[in-house]
Amino acid sequence: MDSELEVVKPLIRGKVLEVGAGHRPRRGSFQPPVGECSGWWYLDIHDSRQPDVRATILSLPFQDSIFDTVICLEVLEYVSDPRVAVEELARVVSLGGCVLLSAPFIHPVDASNDYWRFTQHALKRLVEEAGLSVERVCHQGHRLGSVLGLLSQLIRDWQPCRTRSVLTRLFTFLTRFDRETAGRTYTTGFLIIATNRKHA
Repeated sequence: MDSELEVVKPLIRGKVLEVGAGHRPRRGSFQPPVGECSGWWYLDIHDSRQPDVRATILSLPFQDSIFDTVICLEVLEYVSDPRVAVEELARVVSLGGCVLLSAPFIHPVDASNDYWRFTQHALKRLVEEAGLSVERVCHQGHRLGSVLGLLSQLIRDWQPCRTRSVLTRLFTFLTRFDRETAGRTYTTGFLIIATNRKHA
């Protein structure tokens, strides 16, 4: 995920809304850009994440077209109605603004409210039906990355800390050789880059 976010970093600008996050440190190493952003608002349903706004993605408490960038990373799988959620993201992004939306594909179920897995086709359909234009679909890893991701989960569950540390370093090294291949899609997830061009 970090590498994909670094690639799209130049798209993050103006007034930014990040859904499903708070002021507590995010996972991974990605650091939000500072210079191009006039404000960054965190929204989450959990007070423990210390969001700026406590609310649900299904009913965002903002006016239409108010944000230049809307970020929603690995939230959609926990939402009871993904269609409504994506429509809300589209509603609050400004004309010409950008929506960055990610969701897992090959990934373990990690909670009782972990409801969905999405193909790239399903995500594109949700985004386009909400009135946004899909600019790019990024795969978060390919065949090797997917296998290593599943093995990493098993190791975290079963192996002693010492062995786990060595194998984690090995898997991190091996992911450098992960490449896209023709044929079936194998990936841990997708990142959709979409733009509001409804009235352009």
